[in-house]
Amino acid sequence: MPGEAYLWHGDERLTLMAERAVWHDESGTLFVADVHLGKDASFRRMGSAVPDGSDADTLARLGALIDDLAPREVVILGDLWHHATGRTETACDRFHAWRTVYPGRMTVVEGNHDRRSGRLRDEWNLELVQNGAAWRGFTLWHEPERAESGSVGLAGHIHPGVRVRTSRTSSVRLPCFWKCGGILVLPAFGTFTGSATVTPGVSDSVFAIADGAVVQIPTALAGAV
Repeated sequence: MPGEAYLWHGDERLTLMAERAVWHDESGTLFVADVHLGKDASFRRMGSAVPDGSDADTLARLGALIDDLAPREVVILGDLWHHATGRTETACDRFHAWRTVYPGRMTVVEGNHDRRSGRLRDEWNLELVQNGAAWRGFTLWHEPERAESGSVGLAGHIHPGVRVRTSRTSSVRLPCFWKCGGILVLPAFGTFTGSATVTPGVSDSVFAIADGAVVQIPTALAGAV
């Protein structure tokens, strides 16, 4: 479809979507990373004047993808929740209500923030797996590690963004998919997440998200400016 990019692993095709998600059409699996529910509530508890609403927006965007693609499974590559302090009654009730509307199979790769957020509630009907879980010749990570020989890893954690030079003296930072050493790192999906600038190597591949499209960026144009 227009605005998308593709990666192949043997006969397996991954679609990189401008919605900051990856779609595996053959299995009907949707991948996202770094949702960070409850982050705004955590910041408010620390005294920051952060408005409510980011969780509702995040879940609405994920729901829209599910409505559009009708996946058989959704895989979250870590950090579904931000911290235990953000799992307020309101935040948990909101997520429970969302799961009532979208009750399909959902798997969470345990992330570093998930470990600080407490046990997932039974009523959310989520399957929790650990870093390095195997999936159809891929390896599922939160914190990316080296993929097994012959495997491609899918990961999150880094919240990758890339600086793209627009002139000799200026640049713009964009969220991106970063393919590095056999690992595809997804951009953060959550509304209240941000990104960290990565500096790709010459053998890496970078796919930036801009104006509703995924565009491969030559590594010579990507990096710190």
